[in-house]
Amino acid sequence: SAIIAGLIFPFLGGAYVTISGPAAGLAPALLAGILLLGNGDLAAGYPLLLVAICLTGVLQVVLSLFNLGKWVAMFLPVTVVEAMLAAIGLMIILKQVPALLGDLAPPAKTMLDSIAYLPTSFTRIDAPVLAIGALSLFLMFFLNRTRWSWLRKVPAPLTVCIIGIVLGLMYELDPKYLIAMPTNIFADGITLPAFETVLGRPELWGSILVVVITLTLIGIGGTARYVRGAMLEP
Repeated sequence: SAIIAGLIFPFLGGAYVTISGPAAGLAPALLAGILLLGNGDLAAGYPLLLVAICLTGVLQVVLSLFNLGKWVAMFLPVTVVEAMLAAIGLMIILKQVPALLGDLAPPAKTMLDSIAYLPTSFTRIDAPVLAIGALSLFLMFFLNRTRWSWLRKVPAPLTVCIIGIVLGLMYELDPKYLIAMPTNIFADGITLPAFETVLGRPELWGSILVVVITLTLIGIGGTARYVRGAMLEP
């Protein structure tokens, strides 16, 4: 879905409410959900998170059937929405700093743990990785703000991704810094929700509920932002 949204939708024109890629706000929430459900183990938490995602989808359908999502979005205080999005942005930045520096330590469970670990990450800098990351970060800002229309014909993230791949090959980066793709995507790359595991472990139900509510509120928060923006337009 990320490939289709990121590569095809931008070339079809889009609209004000079109999302041309995965919602950035969901990234740290999903990671936090995996860590919570898997007790720090990403591999164990991922199938459990898929259960929470399915339940979130069912909840959103129920809200839409009773036309409740619109009212919640309209009356949700804008301060709450902006504060939530700001907090999500800080979470993304803090969790990406170690990777930018070349430190492949497992992601911290909490914001405070992420902040406390930052000094350690600065002692583990890998120069080629930092150089590629810094250039990519600069290009993301530059390509999104440039006045040269021909540079914006290709989505900035796609351009940066291609440049990063080329530079990675030129620097001959260690395989540990590269994304490992399964040989057979359909056999090894698809994970099904672990409903049986969740049903058999009642101690997970509370955590599942927390993740479902969190993902639902993030979705409502994004909707509230669009609704308010549309209401303010002449």
